[in-house]
Amino acid sequence: MKETTNKEILNAILKFAGKTEKRFGGLENRMGGFEDKMYRLEEIVGEIKTDMLTKDYIDEKMFDWRGDIMSVIKKEDNKLRELANILKKKGAISKIDFEHVFSMDPFSQIFV
Repeated sequence: MKETTNKEILNAILKFAGKTEKRFGGLENRMGGFEDKMYRLEEIVGEIKTDMLTKDYIDEKMFDWRGDIMSVIKKEDNKLRELANILKKKGAISKIDFEHVFSMDPFSQIFV
């Protein structure tokens, strides 16, 4: 049996190191592409978060709109009540009809 020389051992180690280096080089290239994709994904998620409406924002907007709608309804209700008062003064509607109009929602009144 032939004894392995130091030169043969070193050549085997160098050959193994070369193959290992080549494999790691390919892995680094693939990981570099992966890193680029991850950075792009972070950018996209950041853009989504920037454009995304939050629950608090939606709640505030709905509250604002509710206030606007209630204001318009109140103004229309005041017009209706004024019209009912004018019609009552002119005798165009009965007291029962007048009270009925005032008892209707959204801002009902009860006469005693």
